[in-house]
Amino acid sequence: MLFKHLLPLLITLLATGPLLGQGIDLSNIVAGDVIDNSTVIPDGAVINLNGGTIASGTLFSNADFPNGVTLNINDGVVGLGVEIHNSTINVSGGQVAIGASNLAEGVNNFSNTITVTGGDVGGFFQLRGTSTLQLDGGRVESFGTLLSATATVTGGAFTLVDNNGDLNISGGEFNTFRMFPASASVNLFGTEFAIDSVPMINPGIGSQLVIPNRNVTLSGTLEDGTTFSNFLDSLTPISNLDFGPFPTFADLLAVPGFASANSTVTVTFTSDPILLGDVNCDDTVDFLDISPFIALLSNGDFLDKADIDQSGAVDFLDISPFITILSGTR
Repeated sequence: MLFKHLLPLLITLLATGPLLGQGIDLSNIVAGDVIDNSTVIPDGAVINLNGGTIASGTLFSNADFPNGVTLNINDGVVGLGVEIHNSTINVSGGQVAIGASNLAEGVNNFSNTITVTGGDVGGFFQLRGTSTLQLDGGRVESFGTLLSATATVTGGAFTLVDNNGDLNISGGEFNTFRMFPASASVNLFGTEFAIDSVPMINPGIGSQLVIPNRNVTLSGTLEDGTTFSNFLDSLTPISNLDFGPFPTFADLLAVPGFASANSTVTVTFTSDPILLGDVNCDDTVDFLDISPFIALLSNGDFLDKADIDQSGAVDFLDISPFITILSGTR
């Protein structure tokens, strides 16, 4: 009789016990805890990594996790070759795929929604399917976007992107992007864009321009004030490009930019053009600007509106174009 009453309780314990991942509390994975392919994890689980480890090669497959998981990486380590499907991944700390010697050894993301605000993501963070990446902080060493994937960078840093999807950059530090098929696009948001150091004319805030030029250096200042410079090489055959493994981080830093001829590069101006010559900043260029212009010359100070020749300095070379503007011939 006692067994009859205990049986439902035992069944309940057997059903709910594995939700903790074989003794691991998925809501608080701490140092010493390890998740691997033997860990029992329910579909749709919320996993908080606060110091433990997700072992290399762990698979969160589409078959086992049709609804995905929510993985919050606050601390701890995610190993190499981890594969995740249909999930939400939030990285605010910790180390993901650190120490990968080959770009294929990072983390494969299939239709995941990923936000990185901190931490260090190494290896090759591959965005597959309809995956999206929002990089606001931290560092993603190198990542790739496949055809339907999108990455948006507003902060943080990355070293290399191999882009086959859509890449939007308005902030953060980066070293190089490479883009391949006709469907690939890189969209940069900022100001002071230039091609081979020749400034582009700013048509006004919100204006987007397509950059058809190739085998030139595109530079500018992103919306957050970070400067960038990327070579748009289209002559090197893709088969001759270096895809790793990169023995050292210096080798990764040395990878040059690339933009196939039929890919799309755009720049969008996020500020109105500078009214050159408006030295007293009253939105008009007139004789009231002469005295402050002379003062800047005398004091050696800098004001972008007084740098008429856009050389980066206010000096005597700006006098002649300043007079031209005042005379109304420019």
